[in-house]
Amino acid sequence: MNELWLSIGSLIVGALVSHYYYRRSVKKSSLTPYIQFSSAPLRGIDSTVRKALSVKYQDQEIENLYEIQFLIANTGDTTISNIAEPLSLTLPDGCRLLDAHILHVSPDGRKVTLNFNNDKNVIEYNFALLNSDDFFITKLLINGTPKTEDFAFSIAAEELPPVLKTAYLSHDLIGHSEEKREFEIELLVMGLAFSLLGLSIFKVVIDNISPLFSGKFNLINFISNLGFSEFALFLTSIAGLFFTLLGILLSIGSFTNFSFPKQKRKFIVPNDKKYLRYGRFPFDYLESHKRIG
Repeated sequence: MNELWLSIGSLIVGALVSHYYYRRSVKKSSLTPYIQFSSAPLRGIDSTVRKALSVKYQDQEIENLYEIQFLIANTGDTTISNIAEPLSLTLPDGCRLLDAHILHVSPDGRKVTLNFNNDKNVIEYNFALLNSDDFFITKLLINGTPKTEDFAFSIAAEELPPVLKTAYLSHDLIGHSEEKREFEIELLVMGLAFSLLGLSIFKVVIDNISPLFSGKFNLINFISNLGFSEFALFLTSIAGLFFTLLGILLSIGSFTNFSFPKQKRKFIVPNDKKYLRYGRFPFDYLESHKRIG
């Protein structure tokens, strides 16, 4: 009996491991421009007040002030390199760039630079490569009233589409370097409960299948006598194995950085408001960043 269960267990574990490594071997390339936040502080002002309000930037009259921040990340499994044409951002029609700045690059030492054309409506981001999970944060100050979906990113690189789709960055994808893993008692209790359930199922299966192996075991007779009840016991044993493994993984995840199921990737940034802020007013940005001439 032990040999049979060992064979069945080995078959199941082998299938799971093979499936896992197959999925790991299928690698994809992806570069995602996330919209972290955007704001138009002059948009909500009463029209009468707005007519009397004068906003200037380097002696240039500002009609509609707009700020947007992007987190651009390699969200694929492969390194982005062999770039024929750099990553470019084309501003929507009727918009003019006032200021552009790269706030943060991860990892430290990865070189990312930007430049723009004379019309200040196309920005190029230059980098030699981006490994998986590498990212940078860039912030733009614009004169205009763009829609977020009208910002167009393009690139010419191996295995990447020529036009990149933007996505909104949810708060749970942002972390900071001071975060520490805390012990989660609820997760441990859940893990122990699933493990106990799985072992209990195994106990029931063994108690019911033991009579099938009474006396001298003959594999041919055993297979020929298999019926629905035996098949149901086999399926039940798979459920027991699943719950036992799930409980073990959850228990490990309660006090380590291992998580099951796998959590979404997190972009770790310094614990500073300019990286984590989702505010509406960009006046601190106007005061603290280098201007474009």
